[in-house]
Amino acid sequence: MGSWSGPLDTSPSSATIARESLVRRLGLFRPWAEGAARPWPGWRRLPRSAPFTLLYLVVSWALFLPFAQRVPGNVVVPVEPRRRFFYHIPDLTQDFGGFLGSMLTAPWLNHNAVQLVYVTALLLLFGLPFETREGTRRTLIVFFAATLAGAIAAGALLHLIYPDPWDSPFLRQAWARSWGGGSAGGFGLMGAIAARARRPAPLLAFFVLWEANVVWWYLREYTPAFHLTALAVGFLIARVGFRWSGPAAPRPRARRFGYHQAAGETAGRTRRGGIAMGAETGSVDERGRRHESVDHVHPTDEGLLDPEEDEVPGTGIMGDETLVRDADGEGVPGLYPGPAAHTGGPAHPGPTPAAAEDEAHRE
Repeated sequence: MGSWSGPLDTSPSSATIARESLVRRLGLFRPWAEGAARPWPGWRRLPRSAPFTLLYLVVSWALFLPFAQRVPGNVVVPVEPRRRFFYHIPDLTQDFGGFLGSMLTAPWLNHNAVQLVYVTALLLLFGLPFETREGTRRTLIVFFAATLAGAIAAGALLHLIYPDPWDSPFLRQAWARSWGGGSAGGFGLMGAIAARARRPAPLLAFFVLWEANVVWWYLREYTPAFHLTALAVGFLIARVGFRWSGPAAPRPRARRFGYHQAAGETAGRTRRGGIAMGAETGSVDERGRRHESVDHVHPTDEGLLDPEEDEVPGTGIMGDETLVRDADGEGVPGLYPGPAAHTGGPAHPGPTPAAAEDEAHRE
């Protein structure tokens, strides 16, 4: 009985293709999906990776617990003994120096246990991920800038509408009460995290819905003026102010992987389900040197760039690399004069030896 000696079809199944396509699409809405951040450091290294977030939680609880007093339905701290450390909206025009000082102290002070638990949850959910991935300096900038912007915007709006043309018990309470806590800074960090998604609109909409839900079921206060401003400011700071390569479209990259003669290049490609799959490469020059290639992840015909930038197993290469090839008898071998072409094949360790490249240039 005869046997078939043709190439083995290793093309992925339609289910695999659909699953990978779904993962890529969902990655558009996930922060840091493209790897443009520090990896998670692990719990043992967390104190070194997120010192501000952990310090804030320790200090805020330490400033609350010794002064806490039980009242019906809650646990509160007296405001009057520490009133000068909280933010008051009239200070925006009546005591600007006091306003600036309160921006350094008020975020650490919480009025009651419910607020403190809520702020703790915000910092654990959003402060830790942002600080571990983007650093303490950026976290400090977002946290305090968003807090400052929220205080200014909410205070300026209330100055414009209260008491003329709109006077109501709701606005009167917002004008007279003290403000504190780290929730505005937490919302700033939420906006910064949303900025790290290629398509941030769903995350931003979810965070706005989050705030509306809290206001509807519990808060019923002027707080959204602070939180939504901080959310927008945190988003803008991270999206525009901090350098990040995530939202930008990937740029084709050329890399020197090997020296080979154009006449000796033989490369096969198969195609199934719209995805080009690399085949075995047999490119050997007359000196018996095989050219080096890379086994790509999700290769495409548009420059072989993979939006997910998956790491190619066994190579340490993040994402696809455009392989170099020779022009048809023109140019220096090993340079990239032509369009991207997928050669496929297994990854061969190391670049072309320097001696081989020098010899190519001399030729």
